[in-house]
Amino acid sequence: MSRVRLVPVALIVIVSLAVLFGFWRLYLQLSLVNPLVTTVEHIPGVQSASVVSESPPVLAITLTPTSDLQSTYNSIKSQLAVKGESGVSIQLIDHSDPALNQIYETIMLSVLQDVAHGNYTLLPKAAQQAEKLGAKAKISQDDHYIYIQLSKGNHYFYKIFPYTLP
Repeated sequence: MSRVRLVPVALIVIVSLAVLFGFWRLYLQLSLVNPLVTTVEHIPGVQSASVVSESPPVLAITLTPTSDLQSTYNSIKSQLAVKGESGVSIQLIDHSDPALNQIYETIMLSVLQDVAHGNYTLLPKAAQQAEKLGAKAKISQDDHYIYIQLSKGNHYFYKIFPYTLP
């Protein structure tokens, strides 16, 4: 009778699992991540894209200055849906500065109050308030998100937050 040696069996199991894990990572990179990033990078208004987390999937997207954040974001979401990746979270990376962050913090309270009370027609007043503070501003909305874009000189700030209609 032959005895099974524990050390060689354990070593073979560990090496086999390491090889399988390596091939699984390679499969994810070549067949899922790279095509997704390439697809998103070809959308107008997108400067670069990278996957920052795979579980849950998070796609960091650097945008260029855009005149319509809403259409750019909808293009990104529709391309992700076409690829079957609608569950991917999007993290927008902008080129902000402290002045734009301060303007955003100033108008954010009125935007949140308008949304909470259903006064969506008052959102342009928040954009006018931002313009009085020296930034070019655009606030838009659709059925699911409110899009805030601020720009001043070479800097731009983008914020998208979800909301539900009452």
